[in-house]
Amino acid sequence: MTSKSGFNGVYPMAYTFFDAGGGIDRDAMRREVDLLVRWGAQGIAILGLAGEGHKLSSAERREVLDCVSEAVDGRIPLAVTISDRTANDQAAFGRAAAEAGADWLILQPAAVRDVGEREHIRFFGRVADAVDLPVGLQIAPAYLGQNFAPEGLIELHRQHPNVQLMKLEMTALGVDDFIRRTEGVFDVFNGQAGVGLVDCLEAGCVGFIPGAETGDVSSRIFSLHRSGDAGDRREAEALYREVLPLWHMIMESIDTLLIYAKPLMAKRMGLDDAFVREPHGQTSEFGRARIAALSVFLDD
Repeated sequence: MTSKSGFNGVYPMAYTFFDAGGGIDRDAMRREVDLLVRWGAQGIAILGLAGEGHKLSSAERREVLDCVSEAVDGRIPLAVTISDRTANDQAAFGRAAAEAGADWLILQPAAVRDVGEREHIRFFGRVADAVDLPVGLQIAPAYLGQNFAPEGLIELHRQHPNVQLMKLEMTALGVDDFIRRTEGVFDVFNGQAGVGLVDCLEAGCVGFIPGAETGDVSSRIFSLHRSGDAGDRREAEALYREVLPLWHMIMESIDTLLIYAKPLMAKRMGLDDAFVREPHGQTSEFGRARIAALSVFLDD
């Protein structure tokens, strides 16, 4: 599918790296960005659930934004996730992201209970009107607790034309249904650590926001799939089949992604540790062994 916003491809969600004292490890963040660029990522995303944005203070999120935008330095597009509770705070962070060089925003629903879809649509509209960037919404009811009817999203786009993108967390069947019911109005990216990547591209996604730990693989799959060459398409599908068991295992939950996939990214970056911000679960001997076995092809 052709991108209407101009954004497409694989935007790995960068992990937020911490030092031993719990602060933002700016050097590790810069190394991560450089590696993702070398791996051929078409863009980079920050501060989502895999980036532990929900566990960071406002000052820490701003530090991550400034560090990553400086490291990216315009080489590839930057998408910034915004998770503040109020429209004014989301708008303020969106403007800061624009000033720092972000190319588009991903708005999460406000983390409040008993607030319905209509109120959230108004909330997103206020934020969209306050920022001079293309805006996407993260639709992930399993993780964020709020779903949206297609009719409301289409009306949101009609009233606020810079709401141009959607970041979904769905199966390929769900993606196909979403694109059809929203009448192709939005450029759709999916997440799910990469699970369903090929099928979602076939369903009409313009891109994917997977984990960073296999950013080279997901970026390669996307490029091969979109080349138009039948041989490249077969290579993309073969590579997808090879990585899929790893993606399935790490995508059991956001916590699983953090405690298993973040250390895998650290290993590939040459780091000794990958601290996960508390609270978090614990890895098991079985889990570590399976991740090692399923990721061995990455060392080839």
